Amino acid sequence: MSENKKLIPKRRFKEFQNTDAWEQRELGTIMNLRKETGEPGQYTVDIELENLVTDMGQIVGDTSVRTQTNSVFRRGDTLFGRLRPYLNKWWLSDTDGVKSGEIWAFYPSEKNVEKFIYVLVQGKNFLDSANQSTGTKMPRADWNKVSTADVFIPDFKEQEKIGTFLSTLDQTIAFQQQKLEKMKSMKSAYLSEMFPAEGERKPKRRFPGFTDDWKQRELGKVLGNLTDGDWIEKEHISDKGKYRIIQTGNIGIGEYYNKGKDAKFLNQSSFDVLNGNEIFPGDILISRLAEPAGRTIILPNTGSRMVTAVDVAIVRPNSNFSSYFIQTMMNTNETLKKINEEASGSTRKRISRKNLELIDLIIPEIQEQEKIGNFFKNLDQTIAFQQQKLEKLQNIKKAYLNEMFI
Repeated sequence: MSENKKLIPKRRFKEFQNTDAWEQRELGTIMNLRKETGEPGQYTVDIELENLVTDMGQIVGDTSVRTQTNSVFRRGDTLFGRLRPYLNKWWLSDTDGVKSGEIWAFYPSEKNVEKFIYVLVQGKNFLDSANQSTGTKMPRADWNKVSTADVFIPDFKEQEKIGTFLSTLDQTIAFQQQKLEKMKSMKSAYLSEMFPAEGERKPKRRFPGFTDDWKQRELGKVLGNLTDGDWIEKEHISDKGKYRIIQTGNIGIGEYYNKGKDAKFLNQSSFDVLNGNEIFPGDILISRLAEPAGRTIILPNTGSRMVTAVDVAIVRPNSNFSSYFIQTMMNTNETLKKINEEASGSTRKRISRKNLELIDLIIPEIQEQEKIGNFFKNLDQTIAFQQQKLEKLQNIKKAYLNEMFI
């Protein structure tokens, strides 16, 4: 393979496919580290590390001037969090301001493009050099190492094209993130209005035709027979087997976390020794172990036969309650608070199954449960779809970063 072929990225815009190979340069020759200082009172924006979002290129939280920092950045600078550089915190600034001393501000040297610098710091070569950091507990990227790291860059016009393309993709990702957050906020609002406030027996928002007070009942009397998972010891666990072990770490707040790479199993002989309690898709699983205790999922089909751990309460679905209503209600802040007030333990807090069964709930009749459950099921499916769209865009960007750079 010729040297020129090595210096051409895998993916390139058509108009540049027959142009010159990329040039090898040290990072310090294509971008400068801004060392400008100024008075904080001259600016209205202060960017601290907590304002930078990992892998997102976005700013969150309060950005008013609230520190005495005098380290200045300018519009068009690329900001990068040098403290714990593995957190991948960057932002293309759209304003002037001051910043934490733990944040670098880069601006391009002559004949280089601002947006290209911004996408360059997201690439493997820059991040590898930034993570050759100093310090163990509080690692910091070292400019002396970063500035001498080799990268490959195209001419000005191709830099412009790449920078604009990937910055536009970032805007699409940011828009999708906002859309997702809006849906989550909408769900929070519905939860606060469709379940009774503390001390109340009727919710603020109801479906037509429902007017009766909700009734106070103990969880165990609503759900019937709660059972525990199996007392699984280390010697029972293997990397392969007939029964997938659903652990407390797989149980989120209304969300199943697959964690397929970390999956553990029981073989048939261990299942027989334990007199295992097999669980099935559609079962309701309640984690009795914090944090938080009480978080609940409806078990999906994992493609395997399944068991679960002793710190998980198992509820079989039946016609006396709506499974999705129960999942939604169990994961409200109010219910989780009640459950965690009953949790005990010095190192790992958990609630006993007996105390879990005694938790008081305010619930409606089954017909209203079904309405509410179906409403939140559809809303959760919409949120999951928006989450998948976001993840797809993020994966597309990662692929482009890998293929459009050398």
